[in-house]
Amino acid sequence: MENKSNKGLIALVVILLVAVLGLTSYIVYDKVLSKEKEEKEKVEEIVEKDLLSEEEALSIGNELWEYAHRTYWGGEPVWKSHDGEVNEYGGRPIICDTTKEEVKQKYTKDVEIFMDDVSSSNEEDTLKLSIDEFIPSNACSGAGRGGLQNYKETNLSVKEIKEDEIIFIATSEYCGSSFCHESTETVKELKKDFIIQKENDKWLIASFYLPN
Repeated sequence: MENKSNKGLIALVVILLVAVLGLTSYIVYDKVLSKEKEEKEKVEEIVEKDLLSEEEALSIGNELWEYAHRTYWGGEPVWKSHDGEVNEYGGRPIICDTTKEEVKQKYTKDVEIFMDDVSSSNEEDTLKLSIDEFIPSNACSGAGRGGLQNYKETNLSVKEIKEDEIIFIATSEYCGSSFCHESTETVKELKKDFIIQKENDKWLIASFYLPN
């Protein structure tokens, strides 16, 4: 009888030990899991707080889109200029105070730039330009570039906001006649992605489509 009692007691102790170990393991696992979940939520919360609002993104995007547009056309505020002294012929030359290297600092190293292929009869055909081709050789003068006279304007909307990249949809409007900036008529819309990326805490132009 005594042996049976001892065996029963031993079995009970073993069961209790197993139960205690199981409960302890569960508590430890639950705490670790809860801690990991809590840390993940904190990280997600921090990332979410760091993301720009749509209003903030549009403010930055509109400024950089206009900068890219002005880069090609050689105008203010990208290209700072002033009149030089009157030369021997009585002329007053325009002196450019902005260098190409300064302008390039607004663009990523691998920036992609596109524009309409005006030599093609297919409206869908585009040309890809290098940054050096995109920046005019006659900067500050704003002359010598030909564009589409039926181009009206471009408006941005936010497509996606990431910590280091924002993608916009650039909707460009066109009318059916020349010099339609004086008209409210819109006969065509063109939607292209406009992308900016953050490098060294600065937002730079990464992909731009010249609408005109």
